[in-house]
Amino acid sequence: MTEKIKAYFSTFLPLDNEDLETFAGKFTFKDFKKGDYFIKEGNLSSEIGFILKGCLVCVYNKDGVDVIDEFCTKTNLSLIIQAFWTANLPKKM
Repeated sequence: MTEKIKAYFSTFLPLDNEDLETFAGKFTFKDFKKGDYFIKEGNLSSEIGFILKGCLVCVYNKDGVDVIDEFCTKTNLSLIIQAFWTANLPKKM
């Protein structure tokens, strides 16, 4: 699994193989089933998701209606950068 992570990040991170191996080794692998949550609405995440297989759907609720915000597919990162760096929940429209 670390090979996919190394392949992805090596396209834009100028790291030698040893540093790339160290970086990829920092990832913790988790399996999610359909219907599982990476993070629930209203919570802050301290993790960055990297999707190796499948799809992640990002949904929030606005006025009682579920709104699909985005889809994240394999070899894609998932995080709300504003919330990750500032520890503040973003305001959705």
